Amino acid sequence: MTDFRQGLVSFIVPVYNLEVYVDRCLDSIRNQTYKDIEIIVIDDGSSDTTAEKVAQKASEDARIRLVRQENAGVSMARNTGLELAQGEYVAFVDGDDWIEPDMLENMLGKLIENNADIAKCGFVFRSVNSHRSRVLFTGEVDKILNREDAIKTFLLGRSMSVCVCGGIVRRDLIESDRLRFQCGLSIGEDGLYTMNMLCRAKKTVLVGANYYNVSVREVSATRAKVLPMEENGIERVLRNNNLFNRMLPYYKAYRLRAISSTLIKNISSFQEYNEYKKYYYSILSDMDFFALNSSANRKLLDYKKRLISLICKSPFLSYYIIQLIETIGLKILR
Repeated sequence: MTDFRQGLVSFIVPVYNLEVYVDRCLDSIRNQTYKDIEIIVIDDGSSDTTAEKVAQKASEDARIRLVRQENAGVSMARNTGLELAQGEYVAFVDGDDWIEPDMLENMLGKLIENNADIAKCGFVFRSVNSHRSRVLFTGEVDKILNREDAIKTFLLGRSMSVCVCGGIVRRDLIESDRLRFQCGLSIGEDGLYTMNMLCRAKKTVLVGANYYNVSVREVSATRAKVLPMEENGIERVLRNNNLFNRMLPYYKAYRLRAISSTLIKNISSFQEYNEYKKYYYSILSDMDFFALNSSANRKLLDYKKRLISLICKSPFLSYYIIQLIETIGLKILR
């Protein structure tokens, strides 16, 4: 039987070669106005001084626990943290990110007040190489969502990040089915885990504030050249929970925006149009992108995502329009 310590929040922090960032991350958690926390830091085989920095922080604060493992990836690191967690609640923070001081107090209050299983907040994406930032906002006011509305919000990419970070979850929701991250995925592990949780949550609160800060680095896995999101996993979760047929229109819109977004993100990595064109058709060759890219599916998306999907119907348009936008510094499609 899983033990829970009432009121305790378990922060799970995977780190790998983050010596420049980890102090800021841990200090932001240590300095939360809500003090009943444990901080489980899993060092995933770092080759720099990350582990030593965490050990120093642990010597200063008994709430920090350092666990070292051979490099096995972020999913395995988070799973290790889940096995060790003792709290009634769980929160994930990546080792190069940081959170606002009152995040936990306010979000936990909203979760308890609304008898919800999950609370999620907005994000601020901050470039480490410039002063540019971008906000993924949950809205001006709190939103209380039932299971199906939360899943629709996730699939449409409205006011909710697929990332497991920036949220608080009741640990009994995780442990009732021993939810763990799927290891071996190159991308999409966050979205898959978030969907698994949403399908089990009776109620989700979107808190109308941006408490989570994301470091956007050129070498970060979230900014690297990637393939489209792992859609079949999402479909499998929906089917396993008898939700796929009801969510089918929203799932189609999700696939459309996921593929379009991937194409747009990767344009800057191609110096020549012909290279991008070859990539464009190689990505879409085994997907029903053009069938998905219909007005019926686009109408479920917000105007920016509709515009992105329209542009992506043509490799020529998507390549040169995005190149132009990047040149003049606009962010209308970001």
